[in-house]
Amino acid sequence: MIDELPGLPDVTRDIFVEFIEKLIEYYVRDSRVQIGMAMRGKRRFFSFQVTDFGLVFQIEGTPEGDIVIHWKPANPSHMEYIADSKTFDNICTGRVSAAEAYLRKKVKVKGSVNDAIRYLELIANLQKAYIGARQEIAEKYSLRELASQYPIPIKAR
Repeated sequence: MIDELPGLPDVTRDIFVEFIEKLIEYYVRDSRVQIGMAMRGKRRFFSFQVTDFGLVFQIEGTPEGDIVIHWKPANPSHMEYIADSKTFDNICTGRVSAAEAYLRKKVKVKGSVNDAIRYLELIANLQKAYIGARQEIAEKYSLRELASQYPIPIKAR
């Protein structure tokens, strides 16, 4: 496939964008209270750069626990995370811890290290949402290799 991500078989940029949108939908549905608490009464912006194909997007967390995706970031970011798709996938499926990926220089974090550590508490719920979104996308596009690469124990529906 054209523009396929090296770390995620048969996943194109458009499928990855849909995947991120589905991930955020699951995440907000299941973690609104935790997201709101982590924002500490403020709107916060987090940028993500997926280096394999130059995708940059920003999520905006609200005090109410909502998340808005900005595909054309326009606001200064509180934190910035830079990784390739395989590292992103490994962290979000729990195969590699965020701390290990950071220490091995597989992910770069720009912003306060203390804040980065504080946001690690949100990763467990993010992993559950990610696995559910990954399963749905794999089923929708018949991506058998993607689905079989990682045993998906959670049915998110």
